[in-house]
Amino acid sequence: MVTVVCDVCMSPFAPARTWQRRHPGACHREHERRRRQAGRREGRHTAPPLKGPWSGERDCQFCGTGFLAKAPTSSTCYADECQRRHNRERMRGFLRRYESCHGHPYRWKRDPAKRRAYAEARRALQRGASEAEPVVRAVVFERDAWTCGLCDEPINPDLRFPDRWSASIDHVVPLARGGSHTLDNLQAAHLTCNTSKGARAVA
Repeated sequence: MVTVVCDVCMSPFAPARTWQRRHPGACHREHERRRRQAGRREGRHTAPPLKGPWSGERDCQFCGTGFLAKAPTSSTCYADECQRRHNRERMRGFLRRYESCHGHPYRWKRDPAKRRAYAEARRALQRGASEAEPVVRAVVFERDAWTCGLCDEPINPDLRFPDRWSASIDHVVPLARGGSHTLDNLQAAHLTCNTSKGARAVA
């Protein structure tokens, strides 16, 4: 069995990992306390507890301050301003790669209704829809004049989920039967009518 000398209490112990240099628990906490104190005295930004043999001191690519890395690819210290600059550079790189790959700039979906439409289209594909397109719910409700396509009764626009008479979107041909998530296959329906219909195809 390999034994090493703890660099805090100076007593021998058998490490569970080859890179361990101190007892887990009290000795490790004492080592971290000393390291943080040394970093504050020297004006360095110190990292959280280290977790691998690759850890070491590096220079921040933005401010040049020395810091203790917590990941093999760490190149930025843990100061808030440096982290913000790092995140901005990553986002700019993503936008450049997206435009070069797709041929057009990344389109930010800031409208909550559009974000929900894209999310519903994505979920429809996951549920086995033959085709899916982002459809804004308000477009379906306005086209159907706020009338339920299952019971032909009017829908109150002021009611909200989970009210059983609130507005919902129904697939004329259910997704479970090979229906699509497109405007032609969607209709307005009361929530209670929609749940009662289930996956049945209603003529």
